Amino acid sequence: MLVAKFGGTSVRDAHAMQQVVRILSSRVAEHGSVIAVASATSGTTNTLLTLAAQRDAEAERDCRLRHHAIIDEAISVTSEAHARVDELFDELATYLDALAILGECTDESRDTVVSFGERLSTTILHALCVHNGINTALVDARALIRTDARYGSAGVDMSTTRTQCASLRTTDAQLIITQGFIGATVDHRTTTLGRGGSDYTAAILGWACDATAIEIWTDVSGIYTCDPRVIPAATPIPTLGFQHVRELALYGAKVVHPETIMPAVSAAIPVRILNTFAPTEPGTTIVPDPTPSDAHIVAVSMLRDCRHVLASSTVLARMRAAGGLDGAVVVGADAIDSGALVVRCTTMEHAQAFTALCEAHDLHATPCGVLAVCSTGEWTSDQIARVMQQLDGCHVRTVTSGATHTSLLVVLDERDVVHGAERIHAEITRRR
Repeated sequence: MLVAKFGGTSVRDAHAMQQVVRILSSRVAEHGSVIAVASATSGTTNTLLTLAAQRDAEAERDCRLRHHAIIDEAISVTSEAHARVDELFDELATYLDALAILGECTDESRDTVVSFGERLSTTILHALCVHNGINTALVDARALIRTDARYGSAGVDMSTTRTQCASLRTTDAQLIITQGFIGATVDHRTTTLGRGGSDYTAAILGWACDATAIEIWTDVSGIYTCDPRVIPAATPIPTLGFQHVRELALYGAKVVHPETIMPAVSAAIPVRILNTFAPTEPGTTIVPDPTPSDAHIVAVSMLRDCRHVLASSTVLARMRAAGGLDGAVVVGADAIDSGALVVRCTTMEHAQAFTALCEAHDLHATPCGVLAVCSTGEWTSDQIARVMQQLDGCHVRTVTSGATHTSLLVVLDERDVVHGAERIHAEITRRR
């Protein structure tokens, strides 16, 4: 069995959905049994979040019309999908009316509203697959994914979920379509798994159904040697270990959040990152443990808009212990009596806490960025020397290793980050 997940850009409009159907048709022919996990169409989740906060008749109407337009363009004959989509929008309108009367939207209510995005996209995708002659069943993810009641970021009961997924392994349908991102509590209340939850859903279902592989279809052809928006010469990496992906993601790579694919990694199920709009390209395969090979540099990711401080080890320990910076510290390097801290403030709370701590300890923070240089093995002195040679002329503030010792973390002045990444990427290209 194969699990294939399609993100929001992959189901954004009729053209994209038709491409998804072509991919699924080929996968069914190859594997015989496929589970397709779909996200909401691009922009729909944000629209639903806005509607949950404040009723907007025009935005609601536009969202309805956009989904009907996908059906009109993708299915040439009259389809029951229009009626099913209208049923969902009518259900949504009734729920929003109730929220307006109550005058508040709880976390539970917000999850219910947001769940309509995936329910709508999968309704249309199911109709399109049936129209194209694929033996397809639409299954509500809330009957599969059992969660706790932490709305907005629910925890998954893996044991119960595996039991509830047993029927997927024996169904007569060649293709099962279900929703990413959503689940339900033991008493059938709708929950969401948090942003990036559709990848998590795919990994959970792959684990629960003993899938042979999981494919994550997006709008890029895998994980690149660097961000191609910054370095156009960047190219996809054929194979990466999970720990490499994790460290690259922590420092700027955005294709997949590593924690969302942990169920697949724990079961040694390979995960492939593929391009919906260029399906013949090989993409990137993420494996739990790559085959050992000679160490060489394969990628560089970058994290910008950070702040760097130097202080005594005692002061740095106090700053970490003070609270308020949880999730904001991206590099910490300690020597015997001094060290460095790099912080990236993504929230107002982080910024306020960091400013207060710097003022309390009379510290000056310098704008900086971090390059995570990924190697296929542990770093050697020769490799480190090659990287530092490429950074000649850049203001390097701190150099340390990542958690797995396969990434070298280099802290540079903000103005040198892109140039440094370009130079290191050129070295990667030369050494291939």
